[in-house]
Amino acid sequence: GGFLREQFLFKLPSPVNWEFCRVMDGLSDLDWTRFASEVLKDQTAVRLAERQAKRTDWVMNQWGCRNGRVGELIDLLESLQLFRPRDVILTWTEAMNPSSFAPPPLPPPPPPPRLPSPPPYEQPTAYHSAVGGENLLPRPAPPPVSLYSKEQLQPQENRCDVIPLPLAAVASNSTAVICWAHEEVHAGTRGFSPALQIGEGGFGVVYRASLRGMDCAVKRIREVCMMDSSQLRRSFQTEVEKLSKFRHPNIIDLLGFSEGGGSMCLIYSFMENRALEDQLHKGHNFLSWPQRVGIAEGAAAALQFLHSPPAGQEPL
Repeated sequence: GGFLREQFLFKLPSPVNWEFCRVMDGLSDLDWTRFASEVLKDQTAVRLAERQAKRTDWVMNQWGCRNGRVGELIDLLESLQLFRPRDVILTWTEAMNPSSFAPPPLPPPPPPPRLPSPPPYEQPTAYHSAVGGENLLPRPAPPPVSLYSKEQLQPQENRCDVIPLPLAAVASNSTAVICWAHEEVHAGTRGFSPALQIGEGGFGVVYRASLRGMDCAVKRIREVCMMDSSQLRRSFQTEVEKLSKFRHPNIIDLLGFSEGGGSMCLIYSFMENRALEDQLHKGHNFLSWPQRVGIAEGAAAALQFLHSPPAGQEPL
């Protein structure tokens, strides 16, 4: 369908991408070079790709960082008459199209047998006051506190639920944002210990944390003097809703958030190579110019993706 043609290449399922790269790697050098030349547009990059252990996977990653789409890949393969790898992609798109494999609708079930209608229910008669006015019986009192479940009595800030995203995000990504308990985040950062601080910006401090055996980066939002608490909360909620929708090789994945204890935190995947500023100014191994150009291209690809996300999502 047209929707699948507009999907970004980096959203291809791993089995589909693996089979496509396997078929492409088995092509003759001439056919493969024709494909790589159309994608990379630079003979130096083509020669570099040929030296990679997984040459097609390397080319597809480069194309994915430029926000290449599935429809563009199919059109290119057809123009080069590379029909076998094209069929790998087409098989996936046809399988994802519900109309191609939906079974015929079942016949409607027979109507249930008609049962004799029960006798009409008589409304209880309200008692009358001495002056002739009608007064209804009072409602029952609320149940005692002892009858409430523990979940109902649990404070909102200590709950750890999965908060559903807006309908558009759920339909496109089928994901949800995890709300981590504040106590768990507090313990994972050792009480937001300065020894675990790995970065600081205008809106918060970033700590390294261990949550459920996984290394994470926890950004603790600081109160900004230009915002009141309601504005800060709205900004925090917007950031959670927006970042939870985006998946891109050059954008760090948002794993969840935490709120409680007077602080709000965003939880991201941990990057072993630390911040870019550390690599540029504090690292012992200086980045080469090709590496710097690659970083700039990756950041530009992420910005382009945020300004032109997939269909159904609003630009950031």
